[in-house]
Amino acid sequence: LSAHVLIDNLAAKATASLAMVHLLERSGIDPASVDYVIGCGEEAIGDRYQRGGGNLAKAVAEVAGLTEASGADVKNFCAAFVPALVMASSLVGAGVFQRVAIIAGGSLAKLGMKFQGHLAKDLPVLEDVLGGTAALGARRGDFAREEIEEFVRTRGMPGFAPTQGHIASALCYLPHARARLCSGHARRVQLIAKGSLFLGRMSEQSDGMSVMLERNDREGG
Repeated sequence: LSAHVLIDNLAAKATASLAMVHLLERSGIDPASVDYVIGCGEEAIGDRYQRGGGNLAKAVAEVAGLTEASGADVKNFCAAFVPALVMASSLVGAGVFQRVAIIAGGSLAKLGMKFQGHLAKDLPVLEDVLGGTAALGARRGDFAREEIEEFVRTRGMPGFAPTQGHIASALCYLPHARARLCSGHARRVQLIAKGSLFLGRMSEQSDGMSVMLERNDREGG
């Protein structure tokens, strides 16, 4: 339990708990109505004897007041969100649980993953500053400074997040996909997640998963 490991664990737990509390407040969902929690973050939270066996899902459920929920973690690196979504929907569809929450906290290890390469060449750390792309384009003269907002609006994509694999793997686009499906602006949306092979040191097997969300007009949405 070194200081480095502790801060990784605490950051993952705190950010996931904050996200869960925020979700409950915005949705008005009774915390006691959540039956199960699936954690799909990238950190391996550990206890005294088992480095990765700490079960972040239950820890977050406890902090967020989900008094009737148990839970388990799904470890699949960058792809974890989509398998967690499939498992949660399968549990609900099978009637095992009525309400399942999927949670994930921020991974400190993924912040500025390639920053050393930037610093070695006397460059600023820009990996997690997507807006810097537009600011640099304006400085180079590709477009005027007052055109930055228009550049982001026309070239950007809602829901995108750099690094933090489980976030970038389609998760942030899910609410936008749901809104488009419900409004009729989209009939099908495919979510694709790919696991980073360089993280899976115990295997050379590549992994990933995709799901298709489809509007069902026969049932009104």
